[in-house]
Amino acid sequence: MDTLDMDSIQEVMLSLFDQLCMYSPGSDEYEAINQIAFGYYHLIRRYQDVDETFDIKEMKQRADSSWLERGSFVDTAWRFYETGTMSIEILKDDELQKTYFHVRDKTVLREEVKDRFNYEVDRSSPTNKLREFLAWSKAIMDDIMYQKKILSQPVSRFFVKSGYYMSMLAIFISFLIAILILSTWVDPALVEQPPSSTHLFIRGDNSTYTKVEPGYRSALQKYEPAALNMPIEKLLTYILGGLHNIISLGVVISFFLSNQPRMPTIAGIQQWFKATFTTSTQEKEYDEEEEAESQLQIHLFSFQTLYHILFFVFSILGTIYYGYFFSFHLLHITQNNQLLKRVIMAVTRNGLSLLWVFILGMIFLYIYALVAFGFFRDLHDPNSGMQCSHMYECFINLVHKGMILSTLEMFWEEDISAKSYGWNIGKALFDFSFFIIISTIGLNIIFGIIVDTFSELRDSKWQIDQDMRNSCFICSRESYDFEHHPGGFEKHVKQEHYQWAYLFFFIHLRNTRINDYSAIELYVHRQLLKDNISFFPLNRAMSLEDEEDSNEAKIDTLLQKVNYIMEKMKAQEALKFYEEEERKQQEWIQRNAAGKAP
Repeated sequence: MDTLDMDSIQEVMLSLFDQLCMYSPGSDEYEAINQIAFGYYHLIRRYQDVDETFDIKEMKQRADSSWLERGSFVDTAWRFYETGTMSIEILKDDELQKTYFHVRDKTVLREEVKDRFNYEVDRSSPTNKLREFLAWSKAIMDDIMYQKKILSQPVSRFFVKSGYYMSMLAIFISFLIAILILSTWVDPALVEQPPSSTHLFIRGDNSTYTKVEPGYRSALQKYEPAALNMPIEKLLTYILGGLHNIISLGVVISFFLSNQPRMPTIAGIQQWFKATFTTSTQEKEYDEEEEAESQLQIHLFSFQTLYHILFFVFSILGTIYYGYFFSFHLLHITQNNQLLKRVIMAVTRNGLSLLWVFILGMIFLYIYALVAFGFFRDLHDPNSGMQCSHMYECFINLVHKGMILSTLEMFWEEDISAKSYGWNIGKALFDFSFFIIISTIGLNIIFGIIVDTFSELRDSKWQIDQDMRNSCFICSRESYDFEHHPGGFEKHVKQEHYQWAYLFFFIHLRNTRINDYSAIELYVHRQLLKDNISFFPLNRAMSLEDEEDSNEAKIDTLLQKVNYIMEKMKAQEALKFYEEEERKQQEWIQRNAAGKAP
């Protein structure tokens, strides 16, 4: 490394950047020069890692005067190389090594993909996180390749990049329409009467007479609010509705371009049934690669696809039918709000459990309907809508009004003097058991499932946020380990062990020919083929190596001192024991000598 002339390498690097400015990105000449130029830049960065005294700022000032005379050309060139470069740490042969690589476009990694990965990856152990990262990376790289293809076209790039803003604009227009409806709609009967019609009739004596018949509204016209008969409100509604139709179409196009919904495969359907209806943990385990693909892949018949299709269809229907269907689009606020998403997930996540509870509740209601039909149908008042002349009427009324009015109010008779005491006891048991089983226990079971699910989601999010805030995803070292280093934990997770830099490195390997691999790149490539995570610096970081070496030296010195003290104490104990034994022997000799004396 001492023989390298860094100033000459910088001159070549600046000259190559000057040539890059003459070619358009994507051309063969540009790509060839670009690869060579970044190779020189990475060489300078590796030299900087080896020689701590090397200063890049001083080297910039030593650049040729022809470059310095061009204003900020040198800084622009260096900034170009810095923004297009990432670095990662690789563990090879039990040694940490740092490698630099070129990243062409960092924007192809969507933020929604990052969020889904961060909140859905298995964080139960450090190795599980890395295995999940490898499994997800294959699906994410396929998504990135697809995004590059989409973003290469100007029209598709417009829809993909503006999808979020069109969603916000659609919500805003929906609220404007809602405000217009709240402030202008009135009952047509309060404003105008339908036009009447006059008919001419002929009597038997050939005389004539007229008869005025009141007008009436058709089945569709009676739902038309009176305010829309006014020109201003009607025109404003159609203007907002037409704009809403265009924006909704853009939202749907953006969704289909960004996610590319596909027809579900047989294996995917089997996997969905296994994950939904299987309770055994062992049977739920399936291939991690298939799981990762299913996380990003959206099927043509999935809820998200059907939702966006209805989003556009309801927008058209809202324009046609006076604005009624625009109320559906107000629910779109849940798509971009994590709190509201968790509220909905609290209901849908345990949807199967709620479905079985609902079926059980329907069974109980059917049993109570049978009892009501057999013993209490004479208490129903058809004039108040309490029909029970047929079994299905009893069942529907009990489902409809039993949860609200309770059976005490549904089957009520003021004069019960003709009823026997046994009948009253049966009626009391019927009302009391319905209140306990259906109104109290049944509803509390449903509320309990929803509340427990919401608490579980909240705790899960808190644990994930804590893990992201206090633990490195790659090495799993805690944040306090980096408190005494420049930049701290934030620098470590954003530069040294940036998890998405490893993903871009995998993309770099995919786009590079094997013959052009460096030794580290070839090593990582072979590990990826075997799905081996041993190249990740688990529990290690280069910024902590010196500190760990210093700590190990201190520990060795401390152990030596402790061993010396222990040996010294053992020698003193042995000497004390020897002196004690010597003293006892002298006392025994003296006693024997005194006993033998005359």
